[in-house]
Amino acid sequence: MTMRGKPGSTGPAAPSRRRMLLTASAGAGVLAAGGGSAAWWLLGGGDERPEEPWEAEPLASYDPEEAPPPLWRLPRAGDADGPPPVPIGRYVAHAAAGGGVTARTVTRGEAVWRNGDADVGRGLIAESGLLLAADVAGRVLALDPVTGRPRWVAAGAQATTLLAADPLTLYTRTRGTGRHGQGGRHDPAGGIAAISLKDGATLWRAPPPVRLPARAAAASARLVLYGDEGDAAALDATSGVVVWRRKELGDTALTPYTADGAVYLGGAELLSLDLTDGQERWRLPADGGSWGAPAVHDGRVYACERATLRALSTDDGDAEGWSLPLGHHGPAPAPAPVVQHRTLCLPSSPGERAGLTFCDLATGRPTWSYPPPTTPGTWRLAAGGNRVFTARGTSVSALPVI
Repeated sequence: MTMRGKPGSTGPAAPSRRRMLLTASAGAGVLAAGGGSAAWWLLGGGDERPEEPWEAEPLASYDPEEAPPPLWRLPRAGDADGPPPVPIGRYVAHAAAGGGVTARTVTRGEAVWRNGDADVGRGLIAESGLLLAADVAGRVLALDPVTGRPRWVAAGAQATTLLAADPLTLYTRTRGTGRHGQGGRHDPAGGIAAISLKDGATLWRAPPPVRLPARAAAASARLVLYGDEGDAAALDATSGVVVWRRKELGDTALTPYTADGAVYLGGAELLSLDLTDGQERWRLPADGGSWGAPAVHDGRVYACERATLRALSTDDGDAEGWSLPLGHHGPAPAPAPVVQHRTLCLPSSPGERAGLTFCDLATGRPTWSYPPPTTPGTWRLAAGGNRVFTARGTSVSALPVI
């Protein structure tokens, strides 16, 4: 592992302060899809509030027999191979038709800007008032969400994938060298790098502690990686040193979820681990299958056990009063559901012929469903400002919640 700090820095004072700041913001690093207006202005949205409210009014009533119309829908605005949309305050960014990234108003879906340099296949992340992307050369671009212009560019980042971010740092997968690295370790798949959100400086580089590609989450001075063969590891965010590991959790990489000092991992068992040291808080074996990626909201964990969505207590994993049968999800673990206000949303079944199921968080009762579109495609979901944002094929939409 190699490290590079800022010129002239000495001693442990900077990492100590960094750890304090990261700990104070525990759980904030993976909530880019949500976030309220207060966070937006604190993190760089400016001193002047928008002229009109940008958070949608949740539906006070609904007809379970008929799904409400989208708040807005743009049938040919997106890229079928792009990542999920990324809400950031008054705007939502998504892969643009023809390449690059586009930002739109969340209220009407009106285009605000387009940046053609971003290679969205490498990922999009919103953090600390920045929209983070990478270009085809592996440079990291920190885009202003209002203008789309870079605030800084990390020219030597060599980023192939944006993994996760916390309020101070972006974590990336880097391009492999094909050479033997530190300790004779072969590095064809690349490594992990930490990039300062202040100025784009590389803070450290480390060999991957799990098989890549990996899914990741960052909070409380930890970067948690869930590897392609089902192993997980946590790195110290200040140094890149591995602080704990878990082996053989499942068969594939699933996105971790961090909240309130814990990390939740799907797989053969649903695990709650202490984020700092990896100590087990509780575990829940899957009944004849595996757990999908989890989501956490207001003291509950939501995850699919095979074809059933379950609501569980974050304290001990006990059932919280409801479960919701879904369509058959096949052998692959289900993606994490999307949570917003009183609504949970997820695909109704696996594959490219799925509809969307919405349900009430309090009761688990389905509120409405959108039928499968006529053309095949995979749902890419995000949420923010009392809306669920969807990308499927080239269509981009904003849907209401209760």
